[in-house]
Amino acid sequence: SFRDDAKLAASKQEEDAWIKQQQQQPSSNGTPDGNTEAADGGWHFICECFFMTAKALHLGIIKMIDDVTDGRMYWDQIRYAEAIQQAEQAAASYVGTPAEPLVQRQLDDLKAQFDKLVALKVCYDTVLGNPDFAANCLAFYRLMAAWLLQLVSPGGNTLLPLPEQVPMSWALLPEWFVEDIADYLIYCARYQPRVLHNQQLSDLMMFMVVFMGSPNYLKSPHLRGRLSEVVNALLPQHREDPAAGWQRGRRVMGQDQNLSYLFETHPTVLAHMVPSLLTVYADVEHTDRHNNFYAKFSTRQQVGDILMHCW
Repeated sequence: SFRDDAKLAASKQEEDAWIKQQQQQPSSNGTPDGNTEAADGGWHFICECFFMTAKALHLGIIKMIDDVTDGRMYWDQIRYAEAIQQAEQAAASYVGTPAEPLVQRQLDDLKAQFDKLVALKVCYDTVLGNPDFAANCLAFYRLMAAWLLQLVSPGGNTLLPLPEQVPMSWALLPEWFVEDIADYLIYCARYQPRVLHNQQLSDLMMFMVVFMGSPNYLKSPHLRGRLSEVVNALLPQHREDPAAGWQRGRRVMGQDQNLSYLFETHPTVLAHMVPSLLTVYADVEHTDRHNNFYAKFSTRQQVGDILMHCW
């Protein structure tokens, strides 16, 4: 169910009011309907597969990515490694004493737990690094981005600025629809760059630019900041520039040509990238996350890197 998820551009009160309004609207036979077609299983098979896939990836792959990059598994490995180092130092001081067997047993337990974590991470990395599976995930998120763009531009041509009136078909979607796209693209750009090789990324770049600069459609400053992080992760590789103080990571040969096109010749990017980034730069001051004070500096640094590249 998506009922309890935070929505892209609607509060809980707006959602409840809209649902009540739909329930009071007459159906084709003149009786109050309230979207009973969905309740009776009227959605077609492809629609059900799309939303089930989105939910499955959200609970599976995206959770795995969070675990191995900045989640519980990542920090548990660091804590166990530090604990083992401290235990080894302590064990050396108990050699030849009655406490030596107890201290050694504690050290062995720590190492066993650490080995389990390492084995689990290797399993995660094997799944996430499978080229065919990664390509399928990227294809799905490209499809989702294109579909989300269609929701706000039914005519097929996305023109900025978007209309002031936000369609409820967009506003009531879960926030994690957008955040999952961002999380997967950031993971691919940083850890699996070959997945992006020879991929058509213009639709994804259009998605980032459109919604970074549309606070009515994406009310969470944190989410729009995540989109700017995607753009930053996709920046073409630069040669080392000590004066600028930054150096891009190495990418797959040939990938930078595709990325350079997106940043230097794509018409929508050229026209709207900078205004959208400046909107994020200002709005991130009011991000809705607990680490607001620190997150805004990271986001502004990423926005600054993109602006340096564009200029």
